[in-house]
Amino acid sequence: MSAPGVRPLRSFSVHLHPCDGWLMAVLKGYFDDSGDPCDEKHRFFAVGGYVAPVERWDRFETAWNAILSEFRVPYLHMKELNQGVGAFDAWRPKDDVIVKERTASLLGAFAKVIGESRLWGFGAVISLWDLERFNAESGRGLDAKALAIYGCALEMRRYNETIDVECVLDRMNGAHAALARAEQYGRTDNFYPFMRNFPTFIPLSKNGNTGARNTPALQAADFLAWELRKNFENKRGWFDEYNPRASDPKASGTLMEWFMKERLQHMARKGITQLEIGLPQRRSLSALADAAYPDGALWDYDAFCKCDKIRGGIWST
Repeated sequence: MSAPGVRPLRSFSVHLHPCDGWLMAVLKGYFDDSGDPCDEKHRFFAVGGYVAPVERWDRFETAWNAILSEFRVPYLHMKELNQGVGAFDAWRPKDDVIVKERTASLLGAFAKVIGESRLWGFGAVISLWDLERFNAESGRGLDAKALAIYGCALEMRRYNETIDVECVLDRMNGAHAALARAEQYGRTDNFYPFMRNFPTFIPLSKNGNTGARNTPALQAADFLAWELRKNFENKRGWFDEYNPRASDPKASGTLMEWFMKERLQHMARKGITQLEIGLPQRRSLSALADAAYPDGALWDYDAFCKCDKIRGGIWST
């Protein structure tokens, strides 16, 4: 996390891989968001994506399109895949064993392409309920979308403080306003003064011709952002029962305790006598993390409070 003493919940995060190639002249990034801060059903909001030298993106796109062709889908869109609609209308019912295995094979293949293309993943997940509480108590009015963009930019800048990075941001509602606020968060970060050199983000127009459906790099960003958000949304029971905090060294233990209880309750509801117990993480996120571990953090209430204290309450100019 960005401030001293602020540790992310390591359900995803801070595996500091060496970013070979940061000294190359041209870096390109692609980012997308997942979740809606205005939707009461969503407890988390995420921004995630990948950065790489330009020449790697060319090889990546060729390999990605080959996977699309193999599975006979025109693009990857995680919401459509999850709901079995749009391009994935034939991928139903999603609880069918064959469909599950087909989905796992598809996402595993995409994860492999991301890893073999040596893309560097970055993300930030905002706990919306914690942000609402922090804003109510402090009166700061911090914006979830701006914080998530800022969080991704911070992770990138921690690797190289000065190199040019041009990042395409997929069609996010209110993107220009969120980006302007994220840049303000950067300009007022006195703990990390290099954040005044904010990476370039280019928001795509809602009415433009370019978007995720015809841009494999944005499909990869959608994959990452979706998985990061769902990783925490699927653990709502843990958050409700244990109220875990990034600064709590017992967080991993309580997660496993909650997960085992949830699995046992699931077995009882379904009348299952045997069930393979894996890790409290989506298989698709595990495949993605094994291929190219993303760097980033969950921003929770403690993180907001500690960062705010270090800043002296200053987030804008």
